[in-house]
Amino acid sequence: MGTRPAGGAIMSPDSTNTNPPLDASVVQRHAADPHASVWVNASAGTGKTKVLTDRILRLLLAGVRPTRILALTFTKAGAAEMSIRMQQRLGGWMVADDARLDAQLRDLLGADGYPTADLALRSQARSLFAAVLEAPGGLQIQTLHSFCTGLLRRFPVEAGVAPGFRLIEEDAAHTTLNQARDYVLNGRSDDQAVGEALDYLTALLDADRFSKNMNALIEERGRLARELRRAGSVTALQQEIYDLFGLTVGQSEREIRLAACTDPAIDEAGLRQALSDFANNPKAKATEKKHVPAMEAFLAAEPEKRLALLDDYLGVFFIKSGAQKADKSMVTAAFKEHLPIMRAEAERLEAWRERWMGTRIAEASCHFLTVGEAILRRYQQLKQHLGYLDFSDLILISRDLLRSTGKAAWVLYKLDEGLDHLLIDEAQDTNPEQWDIVQTIADEFFSGMGVAEGREGPDGHLIPPRSLFVVGDEKQSIYSFQRASPETFKSMRTTFARQVEEAQRPWRPLQLSHSFRTSPPVLQLVDKVFADDIAAAGVRPDDGAGVQHFSSRAGHAGRIILWQPEPRFEGDEQPESVKDPQPWELPPLSRVDQRSARQRLAERIAGQIREWLDQKTLLEPYNRPIRSGDIMVLVRSRSAFIPALVRALQARNIPVAGADRMVLPEQLAVRDLLALAEFLLLPEDDLTLACVLKSPLIGLDEAQLAELAIGRQGTLWRSLQSHAEAYTPFGAVARYLAHWLGRVDFMSPYQLFAGVLAASCPALPDGTGRRAILGRLGVDAAEPIDEFLDRCLAFERERPGVMQQFLDWLMTGAPEIKRDQESGHDQIRIMTVHGSKGLQAPIVILPDTTQPPNAPGSQPLWPVELAHSGAPLFAGSTDDYAGAAQERYDQIKVRQNEEYNRLLYVAMTRAADWLLVCGWQHGNGKNLPEKSWYERIKAGFEALAETDQVTKTGEGDSAIWEFASVQSAAPKPDARPFDDGDPLDALPDWATRLAAMEQVRELALTPSGGGEDETHAQPAAASPIGADDSVNAALARGRLVHTLLQWLPAAPIAVRAKRLTEYLAKPVHDLDAAAQAALTGEVLAILDHPDYAPLFGPDSRAEVSVTGEIVQADGTRVSVNGQIDRLVVLSDRVLIVDYKTNRPPPTTIEAVPPAYLRQLAMYRLLVQRLYPEKPVETALLWTIDSRIMAIPAPVLDQYSVF
Repeated sequence: MGTRPAGGAIMSPDSTNTNPPLDASVVQRHAADPHASVWVNASAGTGKTKVLTDRILRLLLAGVRPTRILALTFTKAGAAEMSIRMQQRLGGWMVADDARLDAQLRDLLGADGYPTADLALRSQARSLFAAVLEAPGGLQIQTLHSFCTGLLRRFPVEAGVAPGFRLIEEDAAHTTLNQARDYVLNGRSDDQAVGEALDYLTALLDADRFSKNMNALIEERGRLARELRRAGSVTALQQEIYDLFGLTVGQSEREIRLAACTDPAIDEAGLRQALSDFANNPKAKATEKKHVPAMEAFLAAEPEKRLALLDDYLGVFFIKSGAQKADKSMVTAAFKEHLPIMRAEAERLEAWRERWMGTRIAEASCHFLTVGEAILRRYQQLKQHLGYLDFSDLILISRDLLRSTGKAAWVLYKLDEGLDHLLIDEAQDTNPEQWDIVQTIADEFFSGMGVAEGREGPDGHLIPPRSLFVVGDEKQSIYSFQRASPETFKSMRTTFARQVEEAQRPWRPLQLSHSFRTSPPVLQLVDKVFADDIAAAGVRPDDGAGVQHFSSRAGHAGRIILWQPEPRFEGDEQPESVKDPQPWELPPLSRVDQRSARQRLAERIAGQIREWLDQKTLLEPYNRPIRSGDIMVLVRSRSAFIPALVRALQARNIPVAGADRMVLPEQLAVRDLLALAEFLLLPEDDLTLACVLKSPLIGLDEAQLAELAIGRQGTLWRSLQSHAEAYTPFGAVARYLAHWLGRVDFMSPYQLFAGVLAASCPALPDGTGRRAILGRLGVDAAEPIDEFLDRCLAFERERPGVMQQFLDWLMTGAPEIKRDQESGHDQIRIMTVHGSKGLQAPIVILPDTTQPPNAPGSQPLWPVELAHSGAPLFAGSTDDYAGAAQERYDQIKVRQNEEYNRLLYVAMTRAADWLLVCGWQHGNGKNLPEKSWYERIKAGFEALAETDQVTKTGEGDSAIWEFASVQSAAPKPDARPFDDGDPLDALPDWATRLAAMEQVRELALTPSGGGEDETHAQPAAASPIGADDSVNAALARGRLVHTLLQWLPAAPIAVRAKRLTEYLAKPVHDLDAAAQAALTGEVLAILDHPDYAPLFGPDSRAEVSVTGEIVQADGTRVSVNGQIDRLVVLSDRVLIVDYKTNRPPPTTIEAVPPAYLRQLAMYRLLVQRLYPEKPVETALLWTIDSRIMAIPAPVLDQYSVF
């Protein structure tokens, strides 16, 4: 690598591609032109989101109604970002002054589109914000899955789904799939074919390989469902598998091998002559002599008996891997005249071998497909039972709906009424089924009446005709596991171009190559890396043009740094021998060997970052020091390197956000809570209890645990229980655990865990369980705890709140939580390249660069062209691949290598200003793989050194190459603002103390009950049980009086007596004439009594609810919730009457139970607050003898000390 000495300016700001042939803004305006359909290939950082929003704005300005625009993007985050940008732009227009608005419109439309101030256009621009807000549903900016959800909810009957279907969450889908898999694999299916298939596969594979391959098939359940629908049945799909190998269903390997032995095409004469020479010619060497036994036995046997000798005979022509032997391994130079005969026989055998290997693959594939279809069928049954659809269902059912005969026309007609303009974002991430939906919608735009010219708007302007806008970048297609591919992207571009041109509409393919994100040095390195043919595979366009970027950040400093790979020394562990750390191992056990190259690299990266922060290294484009939040670390996969780096950063007090995803049951805080639950379900489990005792909730140390455990009699829990009465640390722990043991059977998982987190614990008697956990594990444990509680609630919404079921559900599903890595926290972000899509950072570090692409391995082999149909193929090992399976395997390797290159492109282009590339040596530590990212980037550095100045510092393993530009432009606005102010003052003492628990007593009062607590005994009731007939009659009579006094006062006075008589005469009351007459007289006497007439007058109210709070003498607050039987507000006073039925009626006030007086006193206090200017009078009405007893105020005052 050509270099120059360190020091001095390294690169001038003019030495990069900053002067492309066409200005970036011009290209963006062409893309946003609403009168043309456009396909945009947008390189990384070229402002595709701006182009999308510009196009929507221009459509709105051109008179298109918001409801007639549909923008589909790949992620919810992308849809949210686009919506926010639209709101900001439209909101800004609404409040901008004329000059500013004119400038923004001219920037959007160009000088030709907005040459002079246009009052009408200004007014229209300012009105768009309100127009969007008032449009039903607003602007339709959503993911394709959201669109499909809305489509199926709009047309559930046509789609054949339940109108109230629910979307199954990812972790719930995983759990349901596991249930379906276990159901089938445990032999609970009645299908005999499934049982036979399981027997075959379990004999072919070990448990680990069987599980991995079956999981791989299940992960492709959407594709499998599509193929089953296309073929019509699993049997038809199995027939296709046999057809691939030119076989008939059921044709056996033995049958093919026998045919190979009896093949008339065998050149027996030539082979016998060769055998004779090999056996008898003295020039024969070991090469020929070792062929003799197998050839002699095979050729001497009758054709039908050669089958048993075939394997030995094959050894003459093939090596163990199945490849043909080289010429020199078949014959030596002295016998070269026999080489054509030997080679012809090898070719003949290889053709037959492919056929009998094909029977193996076909048989294994069919059995594999049988089991997979059974699991998928069971999964569908479980989903239907629960009323669920998953994301694959949304796409497949929507596609079928839009293409179904008889229904599609109606659905498309209804959609057609509301859509004129379709915009697709991140098109390279769209899979074939999703493209089917897009294409079906877009077909309506360019056929039939959809081709009509644009309509005339209300102002006379021509509204743009229907259009399609697609933006993507085939170089960033990295989601092949979701079945997206650059080939599909290109195919759809061709399809739409043909459709639009046939409809005689403008079609405009455009390339955006002007990066607004990345500094010139980084882009120069990207171009050099992908100028190499090996690295360019899968990245370079089909037209042969090279990968070329133009930076719109001329004059901004940038820097690329290449470290020498961390060497592997003798004694370092092999990478494959180090497993990912288990979630609950002790830190010294989970730490990667300090001698490992991987660990040393993690330490070196952390040290470099610490140095940048301590020295306040300037980030020139922003004119400020580097901060932790400026740095993003990207890895290819989640491996043991991530925890090693996190520990190294934390050891240096560098803020780090951790990995971008977390498996919930593996988080330490969650493991502590789960261990507690497991103990509560099985207290006799000593190991689980020991884990609980050492958890942050209890916090025993090793010595205390040893004291409790060593020499114990019985279980550890019994030993702990022996201390329950003692006021010692062990006693506190025993009482704490016994407390929750007594509640686990009566509380839902959420109630129990929320209670544990909110209550005090032995480790922190004056705090809470949550505070104890955070105190031990740090604030990073807060997010897993909150997610865990959310999962508790999600479980309880779907299932009974049983703890054992919850634990099984959580551990089986193992939900993976995606962390928000785009937050404004000033922390280093560590994530996979896949997770970084759509993100960026001023400084990107690539440490995982020295491993080559992963080999496909033994897995279900689908057709490589993802848009093509075809059943998956499967074999026991890669050695068994032949024919169509081998072709697919070879094609998959090519595709994986291409995606490996595209991953590198995405990783490098996440960097805005600095890019640091490093790695560690694997294997024998001698040479890095030629295809590794590191070697490709190093080659790019070497290419840069040929034309630009690259500096080198250090030698050997400490060598560093660097390429940079100087800052000559004004600093740019900071894209990630963080608070640089002074540190916050220490919190006051009250902020760190627990709030005092409120003493609230919930006291619900009822009209005929006292609502008393244990200190106020409730009066004895006159129970009908065991009572004589006279008592029962009195109780029934009391209830009648209560009912009559409730509704009869509302009747006019003139008809009261009549209605009363008619009511009492009903047979249901079982009253004779005398009883009716007596009761009528008593009730009317009460209603007509002059002293109580106001109580039953037109202004009175029955059954008045009253709620309030009172404070007792000891400071305890009491909540009162009662119902006053009768209340009236008069001009000079308020009257309250409470009815008492099921009580022996006292004759004097002194005999009235205190509970009744206490209740009236509470009612009086609450009503008095409503009417402070009026006295409140009270009375009791004894319904058994229809008597009203006024309660004097001095009597109630004795019970009013609250």
